[in-house]
Amino acid sequence: MIFETAFLGLGSNIGVRENHLKKGIADINAFDCIVVEQVSVIYETTPMYYADQNLFLNQVIQIQTPYSPSELLDLIKNIEILLGRNLEGLRYGPRVLDIDILSYENTMCSSEMLTVPHTGIAERKFVLIPWSDIAPDFIPPGYNLTVAEMLLNIHDQSEVTPYIQPEKVLL
Repeated sequence: MIFETAFLGLGSNIGVRENHLKKGIADINAFDCIVVEQVSVIYETTPMYYADQNLFLNQVIQIQTPYSPSELLDLIKNIEILLGRNLEGLRYGPRVLDIDILSYENTMCSSEMLTVPHTGIAERKFVLIPWSDIAPDFIPPGYNLTVAEMLLNIHDQSEVTPYIQPEKVLL
């Protein structure tokens, strides 16, 4: 069995966002043969494209998997659905959990269902900042820059700040 390295981006802006990210990562790690190798810091981010919604929590993980990109997509879409994501909802709108395949080994592919590397990664601070936490020197297929170099060249002005879990109030 051949294992490939993939990077996944996770985001949530509905409900207890941090719990949705943790549950998504746990569910990914629970699949046979998928190993979560690295997990970035969680960042709180302003929404892109559709601004009238709650702030997101975002992070990036690195996994090892024998599954093909399309098989991996099926697995992560099922996780999203099980956690309550409405796949028919507004594009770029609020979501319980969104999991994207950012990059998969040296693979480049484009279909109606999946584009790898993910479209727009070089334009999104909410992807590049957490990704640079775990793999700053990684060069996504089709790009001539590392993740860290893409971040230095980005024009995205959105706010991306490390997430600090609110203190629990004791009564």
